[in-house]
Amino acid sequence: MKSILIFLISFFVCGQLLAIAPIAGDSTVCMGLTTVATDATPGGTWSSSIPSVATIGSSTGIVTGVSAGTVVLTYTVGASYVIRSFSVNPLYPISGPGFLCSLFSILLTNPAPFGVWSSSNPLSAEITYSFGTIIDTAAITGLAPGIDTITYTLSTGCAARKVITVSPSPVPIIGSNHVCVGTTGALTDAVAGGVWSSSAPAVASIGTASGIDAGITLGVSNITYTIGPGCFAVLPLTVNPVPGPIMGPSTVCALDSILLTNTEAGGVWSSSNTAIATAGPTYGNVTGVSGGVATISYYFDPTCYVTHLVTVNPTPSLSGSLTPPAICSGTLFSYMPTSTLPGTTFTWTRAMVAGISNPAGSGIGNPMEILVNTSTIPLVVTYSYFLSTGVCFNTQLVTVIVNPVPQLTSSLTPPAICDSTIFNYTPMSGTPGTFFTWSRAVISGILEDSASGAGNPNEQLIDTTALPVGVSYVFVLNAGGCTNTHTVLVTVNPTPMLTSALLLPAQCDTIPVIYIPTSATPAFNYAWNRPSLMDIIPPSSTGMSSILDYITNMSTIPINVTYQIRLGVGGCTNSFYEDVVVPIVPCSAHLGTAAILTTRSIDISPNPTTGEIKITGLYGATSLEVFNLLGQKIFSNYFPLNIEETIDISGQPSGVYFIVVKGADGIITSKILKQ
Repeated sequence: MKSILIFLISFFVCGQLLAIAPIAGDSTVCMGLTTVATDATPGGTWSSSIPSVATIGSSTGIVTGVSAGTVVLTYTVGASYVIRSFSVNPLYPISGPGFLCSLFSILLTNPAPFGVWSSSNPLSAEITYSFGTIIDTAAITGLAPGIDTITYTLSTGCAARKVITVSPSPVPIIGSNHVCVGTTGALTDAVAGGVWSSSAPAVASIGTASGIDAGITLGVSNITYTIGPGCFAVLPLTVNPVPGPIMGPSTVCALDSILLTNTEAGGVWSSSNTAIATAGPTYGNVTGVSGGVATISYYFDPTCYVTHLVTVNPTPSLSGSLTPPAICSGTLFSYMPTSTLPGTTFTWTRAMVAGISNPAGSGIGNPMEILVNTSTIPLVVTYSYFLSTGVCFNTQLVTVIVNPVPQLTSSLTPPAICDSTIFNYTPMSGTPGTFFTWSRAVISGILEDSASGAGNPNEQLIDTTALPVGVSYVFVLNAGGCTNTHTVLVTVNPTPMLTSALLLPAQCDTIPVIYIPTSATPAFNYAWNRPSLMDIIPPSSTGMSSILDYITNMSTIPINVTYQIRLGVGGCTNSFYEDVVVPIVPCSAHLGTAAILTTRSIDISPNPTTGEIKITGLYGATSLEVFNLLGQKIFSNYFPLNIEETIDISGQPSGVYFIVVKGADGIITSKILKQ
């Protein structure tokens, strides 16, 4: 940037005033650069007030910036002069490398801050970032081979420049990293134009332009490929010896191994035919695969190797499946061993297996064993077969799964169910994965038709008889193809019904109501209750045995008294009551009161008795009845005319009997023993 300053010009002339024109030209210059100061008045000389900041040619007016600062330039003509202030702006060279490899980066710096970096050839080099307040730094990345000028421009217009050469970067060296003594190899790089060199020419040499390497002596040499300053790739090249002869056996059985060796360690083993024999790559373990001849090679690199012929004799092997189909417990395991080699002999052994009842065994050929699985899970039985052809031997394992026969662990006689309810039965087995199916035939006395299904029957069973009916379900269990059959028997209890009369003859209220329920269903149980009725006392009654109920009709007309009886059997109770009705006549209301029955007026003899019973003192009696222990009435007499009565029970079995005498003021019950 140029500026025009107004200078104070003084004219001094000895004895008179001489006019000198003002100094013209730039008022600034960058460090290390020049500019020209001029004056229209000829014949003068130039000078600088601080030559360490800026110098000026005394006659030429050429100003050279030396260091940053400000000076005064003077132009003198005779005794007169003019002056002008002049500034030197900072300008420092760019520091950093002058070359880089493509795809790599370098850092350039300048001590003057806040400048601007630029590239003359952005296709070759790229400025990826810049920063700094005291020293400015830029990262330069090589994009492609070429030459670029990097410029750093300050706000004063002063610019520093640096020429950068971008060389191509070599890619990794291509070729073998080893060579034998006395042999050669070829190395290449995808980037052309470089130079090859060897770090140890006495170990391996290489053509500087051709890349042809040659092994000279054992060792390692670093082969370097260089393109431009600092751009190179390195490959360590190992010079290996030529191996000596291979030592070891020349025959092996298939599926067996032999060990080959060489005096020179560290080489690589290989087989010409891995379908016949394989060789461990880093050691001489040769394994036969199938019959034939294979060439085993040993080398440090493919150009120098030794070979050894190995004959592989076939090893007998089982041609049948080593995992025959699973069998069920208790069935015959038959396995006929076969081999592709004629003349093979077969022997087998079998260890004892926990859960298999068979002891350990051995034999020749087919085991033909019945294997019994006593557990609830599938078990694996292993047969070890030894095969021999007389030359080669082999041992193979044959495993067979013995599945258990599934058993029902749930009850075969579940609890009885009530008539018309759902039969729920969840079959269970200790054998995991057991599948259950069931079938039920037509059962006489059961309403439902035959049925079948899987798992829980979950069906309603209706007993149409008066007796419990057993219903059989045939369950088929299947686990792993093994089946078993179990019969599950459930009893369906009937709905018991009364077979005794539901309507009894009318009777006086002076005698007890006696009713013994009967049913076609054996072993039935029952409970009864008598609901409350107006004019009947006591108001209500209940019981769980034969009815022996003393009631009084307080009205003047007969009243139908209802006994509600609910029957049950085997833990099943009917959901309904059956009504037994007896008309009760109010006889006690018509009796006189002249004769009063009292407990002191009755005499019964003899007691015990063998047959005849004499009863005296029947004053005011309205009825005389005799009952056995079952509540059955065996004698009755209503409104006796005599005050004594003789009863003969000789035809009854021995036991206890009750004599019930009823009068207007109460009831007397006596117990007598029949011998």
